Order: sequence, then structure tokens, then C-alpha cells
Amino acid sequence: MTRTGKLMGTGEVTRRLGVSRNRADELTRRADFPAPLDVLTLGRVWWAADIEQWIREHRPHQAAEIVLPIGNTGHVPAE
Repeated sequence: MTRTGKLMGTGEVTRRLGVSRNRADELTRRADFPAPLDVLTLGRVWWAADIEQWIREHRPHQAAEIVLPIGNTGHVPAE
């Protein structure tokens, strides 16, 4: 089965979580963080839905926050 959806890189994770790039790198290397879909020349990419699920489980205080996207962040605000 082919999966489709929006992708997020470390930059989008940084903006979504409101953390520094170094902190985002630390978080994305944790064992409980979703595995990246792929590693490209510009870095790792994840399914946005996987990142949002991780946020709901590990940072619930940020799960419902509405983030104004810069570019295509893959963030879908909670209703």
C-alpha cells in the first residue's frame, strides 16, 4: 500500500515545536521519535501525521496549538 500525505523536515519540526534547531535535532534522534521516512541530501524527512501523533503522545500541551505555517509545514490545526 502506498502512503501519501505531507512531509516535514527538521526545519518544520523546529517551527512546529517552537524549539531551536539543536533541540529539534536532539528530539528527532530519540528512540521514541518516529523513524524518518527517508534521509535526503538536505536531511531527514518524516510523515507529518507521524510527527503530530508523537506530539499528541509526548507533548500534549502543544497538540492543540494553532501554528501559522511558514511554507508547507504539514501542520493541520486541531478543531
